[in-house]
Amino acid sequence: MDNILLVKGLVDRILLGEDLDPVLHLLADDVVFKVAVAGDPARQSTSGKEAMVEYFQQLGDIVAFWRVQYSGEGEHVLALGRESFTIGNCDIDAESEFALVFDVYDGLITRFMVVEDLSAFIKDVQLTRLRRRLENAGEATIEPARVEAPTLIPA
Repeated sequence: MDNILLVKGLVDRILLGEDLDPVLHLLADDVVFKVAVAGDPARQSTSGKEAMVEYFQQLGDIVAFWRVQYSGEGEHVLALGRESFTIGNCDIDAESEFALVFDVYDGLITRFMVVEDLSAFIKDVQLTRLRRRLENAGEATIEPARVEAPTLIPA
C-alpha cells in the first residue's frame, strides 16, 4: 500500500471522530506518539497505540470542518490541516492549523507526531534554529555595544 494512502486511512478516521479500532493495525505496536506544542518542552513522546487513541478520544468530535493536504517522500508522510470548530456551548468559532508527521516502515506507522498550533510551532522552531546558528557562529556571546553619554562641553 502507498504510504500516503495508508496515512490517509488513519487520518480520515481520526478526523471523523470514528472508532479507531479498525485502523490500529496500521500502527506498529511500539509506535512513537508525540504531541508538539510551541514553547512547551514538557510534552514528551510516548510509545504504544493506547497513547494515540487516548489523545484523540479526549478531543472528541469538536471539529466541524477540516481540510487536509498530504505529501510524502519515501518513509515520511506529512498531513497539513486546517480545522474550524465551535468551542463548547458558547458559540465561539475558532480556526486552527495543524500538522501530522508520520514515519512509515514496512507498511506500519512507526512514528506519529501531532503539531497542534502549526504557525506558533514554526515560529518557535525558526527562533530555535536562529539561536543555534548564532551560537555556532560565536555571535550569541557578543554583548550589545555600550553607548556612552556625550560629554558636555562648557560654553
